[in-house]
Amino acid sequence: MQPRFKFKVDELLATPRPPFIPYEIKQYEPLDRTMSRQDDKDKRTSRLHADDTAIKKQVKIAKAHGIEIKEPHKLVKHHALDCGVPNCPMCSSPRKTYKEPTIQEKSFDQTKAWVNEGEEND
Repeated sequence: MQPRFKFKVDELLATPRPPFIPYEIKQYEPLDRTMSRQDDKDKRTSRLHADDTAIKKQVKIAKAHGIEIKEPHKLVKHHALDCGVPNCPMCSSPRKTYKEPTIQEKSFDQTKAWVNEGEEND
C-alpha cells in the first residue's frame, strides 16, 4: 500500500522551520507579547505621557471655567468645553450651521487677496 502523501512525516518534523513559512524569509521571529525592544517601550511611554498631558490640560481648562469633572479619563479625546451636540451653534463648525467660511478660510482668502494685489501693482 502506498502512502497518501508524497513526503515522509519524519522528514517534515525534522525541517528547521514550519512548512507554511516561505523560504524567502531569512529570519523567523515568533510573536512575543512582552515588549522586548527599547523602541516599543519608548513609544508606549510617550503615548501614555501624551494622554496624561492632554487630560491634565483639559482638567485645568475645566477648573478655570468652574466645571466639575467626575471622570477625567474621558478627556483624552473629548474637550472640556465641548458640549457634544453636533448642531450646537457654539461648538459646531460655522460652515455647517451658518454657511459661512471658517476663520482659517477667511485668513487664506485675505492672504490670497494680498498676493493678487501685489501682483497687480508690479
